[in-house]
Amino acid sequence: MTAINTVKKYNIKLVTGFSLIEVMIVLTVIGVLIAIIAPSYTAHMNDSRRVSAQSDLIQLSGFMELYFTENGQYHQDQSTPAVAVVLPANITSDYYTYSLSSVNTTSYTLQAALIASTEQSDDECGTMTISSTNVRTATVATTPISGCW
Repeated sequence: MTAINTVKKYNIKLVTGFSLIEVMIVLTVIGVLIAIIAPSYTAHMNDSRRVSAQSDLIQLSGFMELYFTENGQYHQDQSTPAVAVVLPANITSDYYTYSLSSVNTTSYTLQAALIASTEQSDDECGTMTISSTNVRTATVATTPISGCW
């Protein structure tokens, strides 16, 4: 007697598919993997955004030095936004605000401040600065943070 005839004779139903326990095990494994991977992914994204902001600050610093080379001084007109006058407007970020926090004829400090209520706003490096003497700092609420640059 074949298997098909046996199934028909005794009215046995063929069971196909997955049981509830098998589905629950797969969902549990997927949940554990996501719990392990998600923080690492978030940290990696924060690091890449920070490196992008640092790169922007270095590029903006290069524009300041170019301006100094051409004019013999850094821009200090306080009546107009110095960043808009001296620095290119196409360098923007969804996570940082770039500004000249202090500027005079012989020195400047560029700043990348975190924008509140973004994924980056809890970054441990906080506000990053670079000066005309290439001093690079990172601070969170006036506390210096090392290892960010």
